[in-house]
Amino acid sequence: MDKSNWPVVRETIRSAYANHWAIGQFNISCFEVLKAIVNAANEVMQPVIVGVSPRTIQHIGTNYLAGWIPAAKKAAKAPIYFHLDHGSEFSLIEKCIEIGFDSIMIDASKYEINQNIDIVRKVVELAHLHNIGVEGQVGETWNNSDDQELTEPKDAKHFVENTGIDYLAISVGETPGRLQNKSQIDIDRIKNIANTVSVPLVLHGGTSIPEEMIEKAIQAGVSKINIDTAIRQAATKVIVDFYSQQEYSNDLRVCSKKVESTVKTVVIEKIKLFNSIRKSE
Repeated sequence: MDKSNWPVVRETIRSAYANHWAIGQFNISCFEVLKAIVNAANEVMQPVIVGVSPRTIQHIGTNYLAGWIPAAKKAAKAPIYFHLDHGSEFSLIEKCIEIGFDSIMIDASKYEINQNIDIVRKVVELAHLHNIGVEGQVGETWNNSDDQELTEPKDAKHFVENTGIDYLAISVGETPGRLQNKSQIDIDRIKNIANTVSVPLVLHGGTSIPEEMIEKAIQAGVSKINIDTAIRQAATKVIVDFYSQQEYSNDLRVCSKKVESTVKTVVIEKIKLFNSIRKSE
């Protein structure tokens, strides 16, 4: 596909929604992880979203990111989108738009529903001027399922209708930050929300969800799934194992290459799980 004809992220997520697959969002923390994501997408020729959290932006710096974004897109053979994950500061959102992000999450879920709506609506108005997709969230997800505020379908409907967001992050029992694949998400709740709102649904904490429930969630209406912990854990294990050897190379590039290769494998496995290995358009 000619890069000039790549669909915008909203169209890709809508396509996933209509055809019952999910696009993966894979969060970066360093350059090696970004390269791994691009190379994984190129190998299977499928679109991906690169998630960038505010803390990662602080770590990397917006000036460096401003160079990484066009470099990654130039290297990509399939659509690749950059997404601000859990943004909360309007000034950072403006900066991300300025340097070429394709998608913004404005997370005001800690506020009561009407204040959440007021905050998100302002971001939607700005982002849509630049043809940038916007994700909002109703309900709160934590790494302890006992502390969660699950998404209520009526609140989701009210939120979507009054903000104009493009995709909705929901809380249905997932536990971001956990690796155990043991979060028992509420599939019926996902179905009820999907039947109530007019936009695709997003699951955060994808690493925490068992594979069989991922598949059910996609069929229920989830079209974007976020992965961070699986990448961090895989990369960390490579580094720990490498430098735990009795003899190891002091050339940092050797270990970095191993990290890149391992993360690439993780990303490909998740893309396949999300059922986005399909005929390239």
